[in-house]
Amino acid sequence: MSIIKPNKFIDASLISSELDSAMLAATREIKRTWNITPKVVEVAYYHHHGFGELFDPYVNEVSAYARSIGVEYEVVKIEKPWGEGLAGRLSELSRDPSVHGIRARGWHLHRGEEDYVYNELAPHKDIECKTHQRNYEHLQGHAPGFIRPELGAIRRILRRTLPIRLDAATIALPIGEHSFNWMLPLAPILGSLSANVVMIRRLDAQALECLGRADAIITSFGKHGYLDHKCVREGQIVIDLERWEEERGPYFKAYGEERGDANVDAIRAIVAAIAERSGIFLIAKRQIFLNLLYQFLLGRGDDGLRIDKLLRA
Repeated sequence: MSIIKPNKFIDASLISSELDSAMLAATREIKRTWNITPKVVEVAYYHHHGFGELFDPYVNEVSAYARSIGVEYEVVKIEKPWGEGLAGRLSELSRDPSVHGIRARGWHLHRGEEDYVYNELAPHKDIECKTHQRNYEHLQGHAPGFIRPELGAIRRILRRTLPIRLDAATIALPIGEHSFNWMLPLAPILGSLSANVVMIRRLDAQALECLGRADAIITSFGKHGYLDHKCVREGQIVIDLERWEEERGPYFKAYGEERGDANVDAIRAIVAAIAERSGIFLIAKRQIFLNLLYQFLLGRGDDGLRIDKLLRA
């Protein structure tokens, strides 16, 4: 079934539904084989009392989703001054064999505290790959299939839409100042998945030439509408990480203006498909739990066959 809708947008909900079915089958197989329900603990730290109430709807939604795919989900709130107790709790959960994945949220940690606090989180339980750099490097080198959620979503879309193999593709990566810190780490990882990644920092003539040669463009430049018919060619895949929803999303509703690097009206008839940020995040949420199941199966000596069978979607 095609994941590209008639309006050229990627159907992220279809991909998500496929992943949900695959993960539910996986958790049922795990239950039958080991009589275990995979368990995730989310540790949420807030620097003053009451702050966590703002995030309760989100936590409740994620908890309900986890249960729908057969995963136990527990939330631990820590409301103490400036990280007190967070590192110790992460260390405790990392040693707990009944916990298979940990999500850590340290709201308002002081700069410099994050490395100290998050380093207490065991690499094999870091299902979001967002903790200490040492853990992140360890995961990338020693845990097959374990991948940052947003990158997992991007990889899944590219593999489903590119007419050539991902490892033979050229990817253009325009990055603006506002997104430099979080986008920069994607470049070498994407480079390990594809033949060539070209990072673009300035929109000059050379950049336009690079954009035109690429098989896929993943843009987070922050210049509304710059990606028009002069920048693209027929058959390209465009992933716009500045565009939140198809057509008119929450930015338009809140501020009366559209956001997004891509001029959709100008490129829609040219490119093969367009993905936007809210769709990436929808799939990325699934990747977090795929990471959990990958690690669970790898930790039980799976040779990869069961992983391929259950999580191929």
